[in-house]
Amino acid sequence: MPINNPYSAPEANLEPVIQAPRKMRWWKIFFWVFLLCQLWAAISAATDYEELTWQDPIDLVIYGFVCAGIFGFAYQKKIFTPLVWRALIVITLLWETIFIGTEVYDLLITEEDAWIFLVIVLVVFSPLIFLQYLALYKFAFQSSHLWRPHK
Repeated sequence: MPINNPYSAPEANLEPVIQAPRKMRWWKIFFWVFLLCQLWAAISAATDYEELTWQDPIDLVIYGFVCAGIFGFAYQKKIFTPLVWRALIVITLLWETIFIGTEVYDLLITEEDAWIFLVIVLVVFSPLIFLQYLALYKFAFQSSHLWRPHK
């Protein structure tokens, strides 16, 4: 039976507090929208054989990993390690810079009214790209409850 001593020092639990994730409903919706966009892009690229380039298989592999990362974050599943997702953020950023840069350059050289198309694509795809990186960042850096070893 503990004795209440008014002169004793208070006791505190100094374990790090790791908060459980909030409901991930919007991230799950984003995952399915993103997956459908990626499937649509892959199917349309595969059915147009004349337009296939060396970049398309690399794009398919990279975005397969991106979809897996967004799935892992949205459904709070432990997939690979945080180091893999941190590296994927850098790899995807470099790949998108190269891939989108060459596509934009080719479009500007061949089309006169390419600016209108580029603005429309930028307005439509910028939120998806931003949310993709945000989900990967949160999965790699802010999901410590997934990556800590179970006791």
